[in-house]
Amino acid sequence: MAQIRCESKAILPAQFNVNPAINAIPQALRQAAARMLEDFESTAANWEHKPTFTLTTRGKDTISITTTDENWIRIDQGTQSKGYVLARKGPSGKRAFKITKRRPKSKPGVIRSSGGGPTGEVRYRASYQHKGITPRRFTETIANKYARDYPALTATTIEHGVAIGISAESREVKVKTTTPPASLG
Repeated sequence: MAQIRCESKAILPAQFNVNPAINAIPQALRQAAARMLEDFESTAANWEHKPTFTLTTRGKDTISITTTDENWIRIDQGTQSKGYVLARKGPSGKRAFKITKRRPKSKPGVIRSSGGGPTGEVRYRASYQHKGITPRRFTETIANKYARDYPALTATTIEHGVAIGISAESREVKVKTTTPPASLG
């Protein structure tokens, strides 16, 4: 009667430390928060006035980034048209506005800021109505970016935590089994 030999090999760690794997998720959250803070700061990198952002940790699972800078909030959320026409009299008694067209330092849906500044085009008008500020949606854009990237960052951090938790003193265990052949029936 013929026999089939089956060999399998398992590598068992001598000890497994679960703490690095358990601490991986809060660590991934801290890493993501630090990257998010950099993204928030880059939205106003070219501004003369630099808004300040505060990173606050509450427990192991909640981190918030806040600012009280009214200018940054106004640009993030946008403003509506004032609804009224601005008109003023110049020294000659005539109403005239000198309007210099400007390129904005930021664009909606883009995290970084650019140089911006005047385009060189000047117009004169008797009246002017402010069109408001187009919302840049920095907060929404950064949140969407990290909703997409955070799971991969967490998985990488957990894998690293598991690798740290496995002891270097692993041992190989060989298991040999012998099985009789199945009937050919």
